[in-house]
Amino acid sequence: MVVEKFVKTKKLEMAYEVTGPEDGKPVILIHGWPDCPRTWDEVTPHLHNRGYRTYVTTLRGFGNTKFLQSDARRTGGPFAIASDVKEFIEGLNLAPVDIIGQGWGALAAMTLSSLYGTELVKSEVALSEGWQLFDKLSLEQVKDYWYQWYMTTPQGGEYVRKRQSEFALFMWKQWSPDYQLTAQRSQVLTSYFQNDDWAEVTLDTYRQRWGYNPFDEDYADMKAKLDLLKDISVPTLNIIGKEDYCTDYKMTSSMKNYFKSTFEQQYWDDCGHFIQREQPRNIALAADDWFKKN
Repeated sequence: MVVEKFVKTKKLEMAYEVTGPEDGKPVILIHGWPDCPRTWDEVTPHLHNRGYRTYVTTLRGFGNTKFLQSDARRTGGPFAIASDVKEFIEGLNLAPVDIIGQGWGALAAMTLSSLYGTELVKSEVALSEGWQLFDKLSLEQVKDYWYQWYMTTPQGGEYVRKRQSEFALFMWKQWSPDYQLTAQRSQVLTSYFQNDDWAEVTLDTYRQRWGYNPFDEDYADMKAKLDLLKDISVPTLNIIGKEDYCTDYKMTSSMKNYFKSTFEQQYWDDCGHFIQREQPRNIALAADDWFKKN
């Protein structure tokens, strides 16, 4: 049985799990929304067999990760999550480290890579997410993002606060329609959304993104730096499923212009948004190959 551990950052008591060979090469795995650390359960054994020691984080608002201050703003979004992961990396003295991130985790990883480069992130695999695309959405992507704007409304906020599990499972079935989300998997998944902060972190993520919540000035320096940079010098493998009904792979080809180091983009057939659950072995093999080359 894996023992959950904790690291204190400036704002959090952050839960994580570490498994694999003690002398293995470290790799951090960052889940997305609405997902949880269990999303990597079938990926990590393949990484362990290839000599990696895996550090699976639990994001703010999920599971047993808690805010240290009861009055702290429940900020969401890539700057907040990237800051948490940076402090996690520094707290465990892992830099420079390889990262696999999906969804929110992929955005956080690419934010870290842009801001801090190879001093912090050695190489990364970004799943089911693009980079610098929010100001040039295709109409197909606008359609897929309906849930984000729904959450900016009072009605959407009330729904997420009162019926978080129902809302999350609905999104799952839309985004990875061929994945067998059994009753047991659903129960485990939604248990991570019972954190008192889950709804507020979720709502703040999308309300900040589209300007309906004020930006959290605690992350002003990060935002100012990213506004100037945007480019990424960390070797990056981007994988998106062609059946992903959250992220439209067809609009992501332009993101290659922001990558100044080795960059590769793959679009996988018959895969949805939660690609690491649908193709765990293949994701592990692709990541291993990428990390060894970079």
